[in-house]
Amino acid sequence: MYPLSTALGAPALGLLVALLLSGLGVIASLKATTVRQAAQSLSLVFLVFVLAALLVIDLIVLTVASAKSRRSRLILE
Repeated sequence: MYPLSTALGAPALGLLVALLLSGLGVIASLKATTVRQAAQSLSLVFLVFVLAALLVIDLIVLTVASAKSRRSRLILE
């Protein structure tokens, strides 16, 4: 079974994401003149958040990989 923190944290995180996206959807629909325009602006905002998260993850992975790299030491030996 899952640990208690995971069992409680995963649904809570899902609820928070759902509330965030529904709030953004309401704001987008209030400012848009059509449903299509609201959907496009909401998709654009969501895409920016996803790309920012991927950029942070990529930077962390590259930093760890370069710190653990031994290529310069292997060439000199």
